[in-house]
Amino acid sequence: MGKSNEELLTEIAQLQAKIAELEKSDREHKNNDNALKEIEERYKGIIESTAICVAVYKPIDNGKNFIIVDFNHVAEKVENISKNEIVGRKVTEVFPGVVEFGIFRVFQNVLKTGNPEHFPVSVYKDERIQGYRKNYVYKLTSGEIVAVYQDLTEGKQVEEALSKSEQKFKMLVTNIEEIIYLVDKNGIFTVSEGKGLEKIGLKPGQVVGQSVFDFYKDFPDILEGIHTALNGETNSMEVQIGPNHFTNWSTPHFNPEGDVIGLIGLAINITDRKKAENELKKHREQLEDLVKERTKDLAAKNKELDNAMKVFVGRELTIRNLQERIRALEGK
Repeated sequence: MGKSNEELLTEIAQLQAKIAELEKSDREHKNNDNALKEIEERYKGIIESTAICVAVYKPIDNGKNFIIVDFNHVAEKVENISKNEIVGRKVTEVFPGVVEFGIFRVFQNVLKTGNPEHFPVSVYKDERIQGYRKNYVYKLTSGEIVAVYQDLTEGKQVEEALSKSEQKFKMLVTNIEEIIYLVDKNGIFTVSEGKGLEKIGLKPGQVVGQSVFDFYKDFPDILEGIHTALNGETNSMEVQIGPNHFTNWSTPHFNPEGDVIGLIGLAINITDRKKAENELKKHREQLEDLVKERTKDLAAKNKELDNAMKVFVGRELTIRNLQERIRALEGK
């Protein structure tokens, strides 16, 4: 198993200190050449094999500036520059944003006090590069300053994108008239938003942390839909909560591996529509009753008319018979 970054940092610092000690001793004892060479090779191997950036600086003019004396391949890749291009040059020339970035002051503090310092995640930028860096700076016995740092740009960009996405989602669900809710696989509300919550006497986020099974214990239809969604099936239904009517959709929330990790719910208030439907039904029933009543009246009128027609026809026949008898008598 590979060593952790902290273990590597400790070993690097120990080796650098040993190098400086042997270099000093070498000036007095020439027989340390082999030991010094071995440690230097080991040090360079660690520096080049570590997955973090390492840069070594030599102070000049009592810390008014720093010369780059070493730069490992990870740092080359992160900073998009070759070690051969920058070794021997001032850090302010190679990285013109170093002072504004804030770590230049850290270099000076560590040089002065000898105490290592952590420099939190910050954005370095100049006309050539830009990115998030997290630094640990310490001083060698030789007086050189070492910066061991990580490039956290990709992770921070993901965090920022996620944060922006969450803000947009929050703004969206807070202002919609419907209700949006998220429930985890254990049935706990993790999100509850939307202006529609006012209709059922709730505030946004009020039920977060509560059990959906406890909250809807008196609504078996809703619980059935929740169980269905948590079992991996999307479903919808109309439910009534108090005087309010909702169309409720529940759909499973899957992780990248395809496992159900909860559900996403949307409830649309259809109370006004239901009222309109009920009013329409009421008017339809009234119209049907009126039609039945008018049909009954018309049938009665038709019957009266039929009777009147029968009487009229009977009278006509009687008159015609009388007329024929009169004509017959007159002919005699």
